[in-house]
Amino acid sequence: RELNGIPQCTREDLVQDLDLFYQLGVRNMFPVHKFDNAFGGHLPDLEEGIGIGPVLYAGNILSTGHPIEFEECPETFASHLDSFSGNDSSNGNQQEFDGTEPDQTRSLANSLNPYGLFEQLLFQLDYLGDRFPQSPEEVAQFDPRNGTDRLCNTRGLSDLGHFLIEEMMQRGIMIENDHISRKASARILEITKDRGYPVINSHGSWGGTQPLRDRIASQGGVTADFDNTRGTWVDLLIENGTRPRAQEFMVGPFGGSGFATDVNGISALAANPGDEEDEARLYPFTSVDGRVVFDIQRTGDREFSLYSGRGVAHYGLYPDQIADMRIHSDRSQEDVDHAVDQLFTSAEAYLRMWERVEAAAGR
Repeated sequence: RELNGIPQCTREDLVQDLDLFYQLGVRNMFPVHKFDNAFGGHLPDLEEGIGIGPVLYAGNILSTGHPIEFEECPETFASHLDSFSGNDSSNGNQQEFDGTEPDQTRSLANSLNPYGLFEQLLFQLDYLGDRFPQSPEEVAQFDPRNGTDRLCNTRGLSDLGHFLIEEMMQRGIMIENDHISRKASARILEITKDRGYPVINSHGSWGGTQPLRDRIASQGGVTADFDNTRGTWVDLLIENGTRPRAQEFMVGPFGGSGFATDVNGISALAANPGDEEDEARLYPFTSVDGRVVFDIQRTGDREFSLYSGRGVAHYGLYPDQIADMRIHSDRSQEDVDHAVDQLFTSAEAYLRMWERVEAAAGR
């Protein structure tokens, strides 16, 4: 982590910890997650207004000692579902950081070394006093409760973050590009491109814009999305499986797209509306390969139906979710079949990406 712009670890600490994690079998890591840290900026949740965004905004202050600093994005970007809602979200019309921008991860504290709570409070007052908008209109413009898709975190990938990426590539550790600022994401893709080292975007809209995710796919990585309704599952599986990529990065005609579960206690579990008639149509059902017959799952005296109000209450209900998508989706049968093909190619696509990571390691 970093506190008021001061990293709380050294390069030596980082190398030691990476060696330990590698020995423990860790092969996949997030350089940045919910808050800014010593490696770079995080991706703010500013699209939905009141929701998880303001909570994380406050959490960033508690974790780092400073608010998120915003700048105008390269261009207002469409949400990852616009292409399925009739909006114009052509990736060719979107602009994105290219990874060569100068990073804006300067030490906010300058020479201040925060030793205690009193110094921290003084720093906050001074920091906010210098940056607080001057008019009510400016206050409203930067209010995270309002939601916006045009403000980006100014923080890109720090020097320590660049060092981390190099060390991860040296060891063959997969780089998760979710949750990291758009500027930092572009920088990581620029660093890894010439090494032929793919990165992964494993769980959904926290993975940045469509151009960034297309770039991940074009460099041999995989992307996946999280949602909770049957129709959108079809759309997202097709979208991620058909991102632009060379034939060498495909499995036959498919790019592969997995389910992004993000079961973390905050995100909603996948769920579909259904009644007793829907349940009767769904159960029992046969697996996609025709080898297994599933009925309503029972543990002791507890039944777990997909329509009992909790949706995919545990991982064992994903076969039910897939069957529901095939039987009850309002998408065309051709699209449903295409989505299922992309889904069942995803494991092989992931393993081949992992092989490319290991082949590029240490170069």
